[in-house]
Amino acid sequence: MGKFARFHKRSEAESIRSGATEMDVRLAKQEDLAEIAEIAAIREGEQLEKWQLSINRTFKSSAADRALLVVASSQGRIVGYGKAGSFVPPDAAPSNVAPEGWYLTGLIVRPAFRRQGIGSSLTMARLAWIAKRANRVFYLANVRNKVSIALHSRFGFVEQT
Repeated sequence: MGKFARFHKRSEAESIRSGATEMDVRLAKQEDLAEIAEIAAIREGEQLEKWQLSINRTFKSSAADRALLVVASSQGRIVGYGKAGSFVPPDAAPSNVAPEGWYLTGLIVRPAFRRQGIGSSLTMARLAWIAKRANRVFYLANVRNKVSIALHSRFGFVEQT
């Protein structure tokens, strides 16, 4: 079962500090896609081809401003990525469908680079990008993903049912 959370903006005094050093967070480029797909396939234990298709779809949607794909790089290597996307329920959707809006849809950091503030930096970049387009943000997490829940709660996300 997943947790559903909505973002509530915190004050400047409650801002998140990143411990990452020598790292660049930027929009993904075409040449990053293979490495992003590799990171996802390794993390999820699934076929690389599946992730190549998924990441390419997200990248194409980002060109139409319906999605976002950002990367963290260190010394020329992609060490993590984050995604976000816009969701609009279909007209015939049931009343309990997720609300319309922007969603943080994925965040993966290579194991050797975890706990260095990279996830926070990628999340800050995604939130800043979305803030120019909308006044609310959502994310979904499996209830067993305590690391993701803790990360997002530091940004003001709270469980919503």
